[in-house]
Amino acid sequence: MSRLEGVMHEVLKLSIEAPRAKTITKCAALVDSIDLLHDMLEIGAANKLIKGGYIASIMQPKSDEHPGGELWQLAAISRSMLNKAKTKK
Repeated sequence: MSRLEGVMHEVLKLSIEAPRAKTITKCAALVDSIDLLHDMLEIGAANKLIKGGYIASIMQPKSDEHPGGELWQLAAISRSMLNKAKTKK
Protein backbone atom coordinates (compact mmCIF):
# COMPACT_ATOMS: atom_id res chain seq x y z
CA MET A 1 0.00 0.00 0.00
CA SER A 2 2.88 2.40 0.67
CA ARG A 3 4.02 2.01 -2.98
CA LEU A 4 0.57 3.09 -4.19
CA GLU A 5 0.62 6.06 -1.82
CA GLY A 6 4.07 7.01 -3.10
CA VAL A 7 2.90 6.92 -6.72
CA MET A 8 -0.18 8.98 -5.85
CA HIS A 9 2.02 11.53 -4.09
CA GLU A 10 4.33 11.66 -7.12
CA VAL A 11 1.37 12.25 -9.48
CA LEU A 12 0.14 15.07 -7.26
CA LYS A 13 3.61 16.63 -6.99
CA LEU A 14 4.28 16.40 -10.73
CA SER A 15 0.78 17.72 -11.52
CA ILE A 16 1.88 20.94 -9.87
CA GLU A 17 5.49 21.02 -11.09
CA ALA A 18 5.05 20.01 -14.75
CA PRO A 19 2.79 22.88 -15.86
CA ARG A 20 5.17 25.37 -14.24
CA ALA A 21 8.36 23.86 -15.63
CA LYS A 22 6.98 22.99 -19.10
CA THR A 23 9.99 20.76 -19.69
CA ILE A 24 10.00 17.44 -21.52
CA THR A 25 11.51 15.76 -18.46
CA LYS A 26 8.83 16.89 -15.99
CA CYS A 27 5.95 16.31 -18.42
CA ALA A 28 7.23 12.84 -19.34
CA ALA A 29 7.64 11.99 -15.65
CA LEU A 30 4.02 13.02 -15.05
CA VAL A 31 2.79 10.87 -17.95
CA ASP A 32 4.80 7.91 -16.68
CA SER A 33 3.53 8.38 -13.11
CA ILE A 34 -0.09 8.54 -14.26
CA ASP A 35 0.39 5.40 -16.35
CA LEU A 36 1.95 3.61 -13.37
CA LEU A 37 -0.90 4.74 -11.10
CA HIS A 38 -3.44 3.47 -13.61
CA ASP A 39 -1.66 0.11 -13.87
CA MET A 40 -1.46 -0.23 -10.09
CA LEU A 41 -5.17 0.57 -9.71
CA GLU A 42 -6.06 -2.01 -12.35
CA ILE A 43 -3.96 -4.63 -10.55
CA GLY A 44 -5.75 -3.73 -7.33
CA ALA A 45 -9.10 -4.14 -9.04
CA ALA A 46 -8.08 -7.47 -10.58
CA ASN A 47 -7.13 -8.71 -7.11
CA LYS A 48 -10.41 -7.37 -5.68
CA LEU A 49 -8.63 -4.84 -3.46
CA ILE A 50 -10.34 -1.92 -5.21
CA LYS A 51 -13.78 -1.86 -6.81
CA GLY A 52 -13.48 -2.27 -10.57
CA GLY A 53 -16.38 0.14 -11.09
CA TYR A 54 -14.37 2.88 -9.38
CA ILE A 55 -11.42 2.38 -11.73
CA ALA A 56 -13.76 2.32 -14.72
CA SER A 57 -15.36 5.60 -13.65
CA ILE A 58 -12.13 7.56 -13.14
CA MET A 59 -10.59 6.19 -16.35
CA GLN A 60 -13.71 6.53 -18.52
CA PRO A 61 -12.72 8.06 -21.88
CA LYS A 62 -14.28 11.28 -23.05
CA SER A 63 -17.48 10.90 -25.07
CA ASP A 64 -20.37 13.08 -26.23
CA GLU A 65 -22.24 12.29 -23.02
CA HIS A 66 -19.33 12.28 -20.57
CA PRO A 67 -16.35 14.64 -20.09
CA GLY A 68 -14.12 11.71 -19.15
CA GLY A 69 -13.07 10.38 -15.77
CA GLU A 70 -10.76 12.39 -13.55
CA LEU A 71 -7.67 10.26 -14.09
CA TRP A 72 -8.39 10.02 -17.82
CA GLN A 73 -8.60 13.84 -18.02
CA LEU A 74 -5.34 14.24 -16.09
CA ALA A 75 -3.66 11.73 -18.42
CA ALA A 76 -4.95 13.61 -21.50
CA ILE A 77 -3.76 16.97 -20.13
CA SER A 78 -0.32 15.60 -19.24
CA ARG A 79 0.12 14.04 -22.69
CA SER A 80 -0.88 17.35 -24.27
CA MET A 81 1.70 19.19 -22.13
CA LEU A 82 4.35 16.66 -23.15
CA ASN A 83 3.55 17.09 -26.84
CA LYS A 84 3.75 20.89 -26.50
CA ALA A 85 7.09 20.62 -24.67
CA LYS A 86 8.44 18.37 -27.43
CA THR A 87 7.35 20.71 -30.25
CA LYS A 88 8.71 23.73 -28.40
CA LYS A 89 12.24 22.31 -28.60
